[in-house]
Parts: sequence; structure tokens; C-alpha cells
Amino acid sequence: MGYFSNGTQGMVYEEDWCLECVHHDGDDGDGCPVWALHMAHNYKECNRPDSFLHVLIPRKGPCDNDRCRMFHRAAAVGDLLADMSAIRPEKDHE
Repeated sequence: MGYFSNGTQGMVYEEDWCLECVHHDGDDGDGCPVWALHMAHNYKECNRPDSFLHVLIPRKGPCDNDRCRMFHRAAAVGDLLADMSAIRPEKDHE
């Protein structure tokens, strides 16, 4: 499971992954349920091999966490508009 040994390590992970994810609601939203579970259960679940948290944010090494399994990069508004042409191509009017 993702393990954050201190607040700085957690903040770096959040900045690297969570801030670019569609599940991160910012200050006004409910927030990400995966992040909330990790913050609530991190210390008591980290040494349990059968913990549900191992699936959500897997360990990449002894001192690093891998990408969250629920990560989905949020698109900027400009990206969404650019992608609309691929979904609905403009027809040539003759």
C-alpha cells in the first residue's frame, strides 16, 4: 500500500499525482475517497498483507509509492475542446 512516513512525503505524492486527477476535487469538493482512506488508515494498515489499501496505491519500492489505481488525468478545457473534433469531426459544406 502507499505508505507516507511523514506529511512532506504525502504532500509530494499528492502534488505529483492527485492534483492532476479527475478525482481530486480541490478545496470545495468532497475530495478523493482513495486519498481519504489512506489518510485515515495508513498507519494501522501498512503492515497487514491483506489490507485493501495495497490495491489502491501500490508500493513501488521501499521508499516510493506507485501511481494510484484510480488515477485518471484531468483534461484542461482546451484539451476537451480539441478532443471534440476527434469525436465529432466537422463536415465539409459544399
